[in-house]
Amino acid sequence: MLTKATLTLRLALQTAILTGWTAGKLHLFKNDFTPGFDSVVGDFTEATFPGYAEIDDVSGPLSGTDAETGLLTVTWADGSSWLAGTIVADETIYGWYITNTAGSSCLAAGRFDTPVLINSTGDILSISPPKAQVLLDIVQ
Repeated sequence: MLTKATLTLRLALQTAILTGWTAGKLHLFKNDFTPGFDSVVGDFTEATFPGYAEIDDVSGPLSGTDAETGLLTVTWADGSSWLAGTIVADETIYGWYITNTAGSSCLAAGRFDTPVLINSTGDILSISPPKAQVLLDIVQ
């Protein structure tokens, strides 16, 4: 269920609509968590499987707002993928999140429809392209 964004997110979105988001970092998370508008970096447990690393400089355009739902679709231009190295332990990946370059603020996040199990050397996890929807009807 969607909830209303905070004023802080509204200001971030207004800036993003005008300028686009640039130089974010794309991460995967392994805790069974459903992101919301008030998610913070500390809500996520970052993936640790061999071959995983955050992806720097994620950027791209924002698409339009749906007039009926008030949702703005945020899409990063390039898809991303990870190739698992030698697996020591199985790891379930539940979704992705994007932070600012410092890694201190969560800009967007998404949960996969079905979690992805990384359990074999050479497993590939791809996101093409990352996408999030945010509600622009703000309560101040």
